[in-house]
Amino acid sequence: MVPPNNRDRSHKLAITTCAGVKRGYRVDAIKMMANQYLANTQERVSMFKHLMMSAAALGFAVLTGCASVPMESPEKDQAHKAFATPSQDQAGLYIFRDSSFGAALKKTVKINGEPIGETAANTYFYRTVSPGPLVLATESEFSDNTLELNAQAGKNHYVRQSIKMGLFVGGAKLTEVTEEEGRKAVLSTKLAQ
Repeated sequence: MVPPNNRDRSHKLAITTCAGVKRGYRVDAIKMMANQYLANTQERVSMFKHLMMSAAALGFAVLTGCASVPMESPEKDQAHKAFATPSQDQAGLYIFRDSSFGAALKKTVKINGEPIGETAANTYFYRTVSPGPLVLATESEFSDNTLELNAQAGKNHYVRQSIKMGLFVGGAKLTEVTEEEGRKAVLSTKLAQ
């Protein structure tokens, strides 16, 4: 028979060994779960990166694709590029979009609430208007962006439509520019209907 002190020691040794096996199993299980978690996390990060790259590519395609609008004849285009002074009871209005940014987008332009047409990249409109206050508007992402302009008789006015980044699609804004800047931009664009 084993003396009581030795029996207690062997009993403790058996418990320690069993606990060590259990602890070893737990450590292996924890390592395995951690590796699975890391693999899943890396997979999620990889999927998120792939999703973001796809969204960026789609956004780039939308903003750099090409939209088309009805165009006027080359003869009318050249006639308006002579920049003739309007009669004393009229004002001339050039509204142009001289950038390729957002080329896939067409944007409606209005004068005093009446649509005059849609712009595409590198297009312009020419209209004669009555002198006085005008409200120009362009379609934007959530609502029209407007520009108040005081049209002066016997003078041409130049307004740039520019596309800007939006939340879902590109927005647009209107800015009056100098005659020199306006003429240069109109010369690089084509007349839309």
